[in-house]
Amino acid sequence: AAPTSCGKSAVAINIALRASKTDAVPTCIFSFEMPQKQIARRMVQTLSGVNLRQVEENVASTAKVKAVNAASETLSNLPVYTVHSVQGADDLKSQIRILVRKHGVKLVVIDYLQLIPFGNKLGKTEGISAISHKIKQIAVELGIGILLLAQVNREGAKRESGLSLYDLKDSGDIENDADAVVLMWPKGGDVESAKQVDSVGPYTELQYSVAKNREGERDVRGIFKLYHCVGIIK
Repeated sequence: AAPTSCGKSAVAINIALRASKTDAVPTCIFSFEMPQKQIARRMVQTLSGVNLRQVEENVASTAKVKAVNAASETLSNLPVYTVHSVQGADDLKSQIRILVRKHGVKLVVIDYLQLIPFGNKLGKTEGISAISHKIKQIAVELGIGILLLAQVNREGAKRESGLSLYDLKDSGDIENDADAVVLMWPKGGDVESAKQVDSVGPYTELQYSVAKNREGERDVRGIFKLYHCVGIIK
């Protein structure tokens, strides 16, 4: 969970790529903000470490062009699938079942919770709670991992001590349903002030906290760099 425009989608893409490439885990990304072409572009940039704009503007070196071509070939052979619309939580569950049965998907990334439709009969808090419960149920039922992205309240990210579980937006049931919760926010509480540049390129310095962990250590904190142009995490 993170504030808006903080890089949670980029982090999720890094995790999906690592799972599919390094561990050969069939993975599906439900992205309700980005079309398939945009996700593929981000993945190629992350795999190659090259900003695709350099290739498009014919200013990339031969080595970079080769790296992009190799990354595109690698991506085409990875067990990664994308879905970009659902009608609601029940439709989400149905599509996940099909992906597990058809492709053996073991990891599902959902980007993000607050964009899943919940109908007009429930208020926002009740609707988000119902969706969170159903996502938990399908994970247990099918024995798969689900990485669910979520938003947090803007005020929490500006707090000197950083985010807490109480900052999860819209429903406390998100915390109850999750096996683990990782919170991330820009260092210093402001995205613009957290932007830096080094020899690799421009990046945002982000802080994170493992706020909940049923199976391991919690209250673990750290800092990482998210590079803008290529989506690489260090």
